[in-house]
Amino acid sequence: MNGFSWKVTRILPMLLMMGIIFFLSSVPGEDLVLPDIVNIDKVAHMAIYGLLALSVFHAFGGARFNQTHPHLVPLLVILFCSVYGLSDEYHQSFVPNRSADVFDVLADSIGAVIVCIIRIVFTHLRKKRSSSCKETSSCL
Repeated sequence: MNGFSWKVTRILPMLLMMGIIFFLSSVPGEDLVLPDIVNIDKVAHMAIYGLLALSVFHAFGGARFNQTHPHLVPLLVILFCSVYGLSDEYHQSFVPNRSADVFDVLADSIGAVIVCIIRIVFTHLRKKRSSSCKETSSCL
């Protein structure tokens, strides 16, 4: 796979998630159907922005910056998702019967933070397992 097609396949899921979020925030309030569960909208925000965070990690997973500054990548992912959430709420303020909500942006950011924490833990565990496998030569 050449360099361009590799980059496209890495960034496409992120662009798809951003498009889905934009589409969903364009739906007028009266057309938006959610289950009658307390705070279900905040849970939905956390889930979809968690998926966005995963796709951002995927998009920049092979970038040189990820190799040289891996400790900054989760912070940049959270910043990216939070800024996109903020811009999405601004966009939503123009949609009929919808409004911008700072708690939605907070839920967006929390979703991204949760995914970043999970990714950091799994990366740490994978490195720990890999180093113990090299020491003992007993892993398959």
